[in-house]
Amino acid sequence: MAQLRCCISGLAFLFASISSASADLLLPTSTSNIILTSNSVEQALINVATPAALSFTNGTATSSGTTSLGGPTSVSPGSPVSPPNISVTSSLSGPGQAISQAYEEYWFGVSGPAGVSVPIIIQASGSVTQSLTTPNSAQLYLGTPSGTSLLASACLGTPAINCSGLGFKANFSIATPITVISGANYNLQMDVYAVAQIAAGQDEQSASIDPFLSIDPAFLLDNPGFSLEFSSGIVNVSAVPEPSTWAMMILGFAGIGSMAYRRKSKRVDGGLIAIIGFE
Repeated sequence: MAQLRCCISGLAFLFASISSASADLLLPTSTSNIILTSNSVEQALINVATPAALSFTNGTATSSGTTSLGGPTSVSPGSPVSPPNISVTSSLSGPGQAISQAYEEYWFGVSGPAGVSVPIIIQASGSVTQSLTTPNSAQLYLGTPSGTSLLASACLGTPAINCSGLGFKANFSIATPITVISGANYNLQMDVYAVAQIAAGQDEQSASIDPFLSIDPAFLLDNPGFSLEFSSGIVNVSAVPEPSTWAMMILGFAGIGSMAYRRKSKRVDGGLIAIIGFE
């Protein structure tokens, strides 16, 4: 029966994957800002809707930032997707200061029958290096119709530097379950900041955040027709099952075939008896 359950699960997953949503979400466009300062001279790249990288060198100081608002063009419902990530690096060779900061915001929601509570999982990792002056930080926020809250953060400086309630840690790794309402808009906000500053020698600092989302697969098995959608140009959910889904289905069909073969091959008094149906 294990093979039969595997097959049924595979078929249910397929139906969940190919079911069409009953309503479309109207999601705001994404926002991406990069601001770099090298030896007191600033450059900025504001409101970028595509993957962007900016690097600026002024004398001994180099600042750089990267935002990834592209990601895959399609993903299978129910499987983790790769939303945007964000990173900055500041480096020095000799006296001076390099500051790199970037901010990114994009929207998501669950399409399908409206007003349903849908469990999703927000997985994310972030890291910072330890600054000798101003704290380096990486902060991830969740925006909901009722407000914005801090999901995770990392912050490091010298022991005497206050991280302003963010805690004092080099990295974070989360898998946070939350419940969203289908048809409503939510967003993720990422903010990273890194400063390199030294009177002599070399210094390099960095900060980054990389999140991704998924609908609880157990929920999808029982509730087909829901899918994640994102701001335009970031991720569009596809109805094509992932290879792992096909593998599950094939394994299920193979299991049924194997059971049928074994039953047909049963021998009674040296003769073959074909058995029809399941025991």
